[in-house]
Amino acid sequence: MSSSRTQAVQSKPPKQRSIYFITYSQCGNSGLSRQAFAQIILDAWNDSCLSRIIQWVVSEEMHQDGGKHFHMALKLDKKTRWLAVRNFLDMRHGIKVNFSDKHDNYFSAYKYVVKDDADYVLSDNHPDLTNATAPRTTNASQKRKGTAKNAGAATKKKKKRMAVYDVVRIIQTKGIKSRLELMALASKWQEQGKTDLAEFVSNRGPRVVNEALETAHELTMAIGENKQN
Repeated sequence: MSSSRTQAVQSKPPKQRSIYFITYSQCGNSGLSRQAFAQIILDAWNDSCLSRIIQWVVSEEMHQDGGKHFHMALKLDKKTRWLAVRNFLDMRHGIKVNFSDKHDNYFSAYKYVVKDDADYVLSDNHPDLTNATAPRTTNASQKRKGTAKNAGAATKKKKKRMAVYDVVRIIQTKGIKSRLELMALASKWQEQGKTDLAEFVSNRGPRVVNEALETAHELTMAIGENKQN
């Protein structure tokens, strides 16, 4: 095994994927064409990795400031880490590229690459995706991401549980003397749609409730003594 292949096996970037999106930014001075850039990537991959590129597409993006970017989407025959390829390109050609694995499938990456360049180039025997529709797996993946995002948002919005101090303040304000009186108030509020106190009484148990009653009583007595002094 060559040293570069050994590097590919030993490198441990965070993720490995079979679909990658590559960007070569500010490449206007490189003198490379779309096809030449693709060939450099192919050679680097063959030299650095055990996986094989099945299909690819390369486009060129021109910016208003005159800068030029290359974008490339590629599909591999198996999941592979990309660090060895990026290092090879840097050391051999002085090219610094960025890898992204944000696309769930090749179709999504392909559509992004070709959207602004009518002269994109394709690998040999590339399937015709011009009028193709997104595969069902794309919709399923996006739905899963949306569900996870909504679940995360719901978790963030989950209200904070009532603390012992909050209950102590309620006991003081309402002049409650016993656990039974506190439970009666909790039941009344629950009927009005305010469940915080009922959840506290039910979940925290008699010991915590009695401690809250005792603390409220002691605080009330301390306030009275301070007023007298």
